[in-house]
Amino acid sequence: MNNSINTKTDILYSFDIFDTLVTRRVAEPIGIFAIMQKIIAEKTNFNDFIKHNFCKIRIGAEEFARFLSFQQEKCHEIKFDDIYRIIQNNCNLSVEEINFLKELELKTEIQNLVPIDKNLSKLKELINSNKRVVLISDMYFSKEYLQKILVNIDSVFGDITIYSSSDYKVSKADGDLYKIVRDIENVEYKNWTHYGDNKQSDVKRAKSYGINAIHTPQNKLTKYEEKLLKENEYNADIQAIIGSSKLAKQKRTGKNTDKYDFGASFAAPILYNYVDWVLNESLKRGFKTLYFVARDGYVPKVIADIIIEQKNLPIKTKYIYGSRLTWRVLTESDYDMLVSRTFEEYRDRLTPEFLAYRFGITADAMKKMLSLPTVKTKINHSQATKFVEKLKQDNSIKQLLLEASKKKVEILKKYLIQELDFSEDNFAFVDLHGSGRTQDCLAEIMNEIKPCKICSFYLSNSELKKSDISEKMSYFATLKYMSHWVELLCRTTDGQTIGYKQNENGQIVPITEEGNGKAMEKWGYYEYLEGIKTYTYNMQKLSAGSNLSFNTLDLYCSYFDYLLNGDLDKPTANILGDIPFLSIGNEDEKVFVAAPRIRTWRVLLNFVLCKKPTTMSEFPYISVARSSTVSQKLQKLIEDCPTLQKFLFNVYVHKKQRKAYIRIFGIKISIRRLLWN
Repeated sequence: MNNSINTKTDILYSFDIFDTLVTRRVAEPIGIFAIMQKIIAEKTNFNDFIKHNFCKIRIGAEEFARFLSFQQEKCHEIKFDDIYRIIQNNCNLSVEEINFLKELELKTEIQNLVPIDKNLSKLKELINSNKRVVLISDMYFSKEYLQKILVNIDSVFGDITIYSSSDYKVSKADGDLYKIVRDIENVEYKNWTHYGDNKQSDVKRAKSYGINAIHTPQNKLTKYEEKLLKENEYNADIQAIIGSSKLAKQKRTGKNTDKYDFGASFAAPILYNYVDWVLNESLKRGFKTLYFVARDGYVPKVIADIIIEQKNLPIKTKYIYGSRLTWRVLTESDYDMLVSRTFEEYRDRLTPEFLAYRFGITADAMKKMLSLPTVKTKINHSQATKFVEKLKQDNSIKQLLLEASKKKVEILKKYLIQELDFSEDNFAFVDLHGSGRTQDCLAEIMNEIKPCKICSFYLSNSELKKSDISEKMSYFATLKYMSHWVELLCRTTDGQTIGYKQNENGQIVPITEEGNGKAMEKWGYYEYLEGIKTYTYNMQKLSAGSNLSFNTLDLYCSYFDYLLNGDLDKPTANILGDIPFLSIGNEDEKVFVAAPRIRTWRVLLNFVLCKKPTTMSEFPYISVARSSTVSQKLQKLIEDCPTLQKFLFNVYVHKKQRKAYIRIFGIKISIRRLLWN
């Protein structure tokens, strides 16, 4: 036994290595093999079988090596070379090819290892205090390999003693590695403190010997991340995406950590993939400037600016203020189209007051045009059809509306001339979700300034009609996965752009509503945005280290299904549901949340009045997921059994026929006399 080691102290401190002092940029250790497969497939001349199956081959070889070791030596512990010996024999690879793969694994490990700062700081603090510290790892890497890998993280690892299970053919898991360390270090278990992330081998097993075990747990994956990983375990893109999210969560501090985590793990991966696609397409098409459209373009621009800076891309970005309200301005060329679309798109909220606001005239003038009793009178479907034709056919009305739009058109043109570089032909707009109709209107107005063609990017888009002056491109053009819930991910503290004005310096500046700044701040917007930024930096480091791009639609599809197919967990539903949101701005100056909870009393009231179940939400699937179990079950019962509602309890009143009754459990009880004596 080595007694000289006790010249420092009789007390021993030990640390596990992986996921205690360092962690990988991938979701799981096998993510390293998935990245290796991606490199092999894209950058080497290995045969197709290796290119398409390396990850599974590597996992299987390790499992088989442990099986052979147990058969031959009654021991599950193996060496790194044992794994690659099996791969070489079964895949008929040369010594040069096997050495390349071994070096690639070491290189990939090194490139994708990052320190866990809190635990590494504790290790350094102990060493600086002249404490005796060793590392203990259940790993196929020898101590030489481990040192070679770890010194790339921090020089402190260059002089530290390492005990690896592969060197001693015993492990922490079976407890025998602790015995070897005790004997070599000549320490009593009661004088030993061990730090580690594994509950079984680092905590429970260590404590069974009387070692003071301190658990250093890792951040857990969310339910949607677990689902995604389970479906795509060998996918390098998914491993990288969830790994970047996992690392981002280590950096969170302060309040609203749930919003930070949601930004890093849900919103950031979706939006990063979209922006990454936009930038790659822009490089291919030669776009030099990207105009990100308010308000949905703000968060994507933040992501784009980080990527552009990190990659030093030859692309400029600019945030431009606009909205359906300010860019869908009536002109001679598109008057009929805009009138029709306004009535079509806002059919559930049409009143003279609403139409007046959209068309830029007074509510009383619109009420008079349509011959309606009040400015708040609801316009039904049959009325809307007649009013559309009236606004199109009546020339006096048309001229009045066009005249009201002239000033809006002129100041919009001045703003566009001021903000856009019309000398460039190589620019594009970036939005998030929509029909693309607003961009068509913008193209018409821009062409009155100078003949040009505009190109607009969307994450998802409901109308990809292409014209000579307006082209739209969608990251994912599909019907199955098209939904405007993605707009929830791009809220800002700004209000809707409602117009433009000239300031005292002669500049044209946007006029915006007050917005939901305080509400968004209270929700946790700034922490949310920080989570997105941290994730973006992590992805950039991972991509740069491996010289690979990680982008897959599997992520968007999986998270989409998670939201809409009944799997949504309550904590995530609460985060999404409480986001201040209105699809067309804050025109009534109220702050609404995206998806309020379904209240049990409201469901019961609808049941009693035989009304259809309603969530009072544009996102009913979120409202349902965040509501109580009672509300959910009652709502589902009413939806699934509409006739049961009337059978169990029903109130019927017909004034003209003077009929009235209550039905309880199928039995009618007349209440006519109570109402009409």
